[in-house]
Amino acid sequence: MSDLLQSVVEVTGDVRPTIDAPAGALTQARIVVATAVVTGQQSDFFQDPSGLTPPVPDPTTLNEIQAAIQQVPPNPPLRRVVRRGFVTRISPIPKLGVAPGAGRGLTATHGPFLDALDRPVWIDEFAASRLIAIQRLGDAAPFLYFPDSGFTGTTDTLPLAPGTVWIPASQFVTTAPGDGFVGLRILGGSVKFSRPFVIDGSSPILLPRGAGPVRTPALQLSRHRRPRYSFSNLRERFLTRPPPHPLQLSEHSAG
Repeated sequence: MSDLLQSVVEVTGDVRPTIDAPAGALTQARIVVATAVVTGQQSDFFQDPSGLTPPVPDPTTLNEIQAAIQQVPPNPPLRRVVRRGFVTRISPIPKLGVAPGAGRGLTATHGPFLDALDRPVWIDEFAASRLIAIQRLGDAAPFLYFPDSGFTGTTDTLPLAPGTVWIPASQFVTTAPGDGFVGLRILGGSVKFSRPFVIDGSSPILLPRGAGPVRTPALQLSRHRRPRYSFSNLRERFLTRPPPHPLQLSEHSAG
């Protein structure tokens, strides 16, 4: 069994549609899960602490899943999915944890379905964008993530695409957990380096420690939605009030 097929089986192999599910909902959910795997998702599909091993799908179910995988379009847009469940009184093990996608804005949801324990589940779909990171040589992790605008070349000013800029929460609060991030939803802006660098589309962009500060001269913040603070399955953080518009951020050299 291929890794792609295995992933779709793990997420959808034990579910069946309810009478309230739209026609073709399960097939569409499997296409979306396959799309997420094809575009890079390898984990955080769901969280089920019950410890039960799902039953092995029968040949008919496997054929249906394989048929759904074949419907993934070429060069699909980035997608991420989460299998969302709820506690039910009739479940033998009603314990459920927080889904990795909790708090994120849905693109679409597929269901409702029932799992092997007759618990209701949905497959939530999220649009995703490729992020570019900036990291200083010698540092353990990047200090900035931003949407990939597709720019390549030599420049000291890198344009930013609409999306979300992610900054480690520890840069704002020293006691913040290491896996906490602050996200600022933007319409555009730029990253200003102290000198020109070759940008080839790879991530992270590695800077020498003595390269000088990195600034965002004017982030055009989106005010249509409340800023969101989650990155993959990282803890979610919220600002108490929105920052000024436009916003300038600066990262100072440590060396």
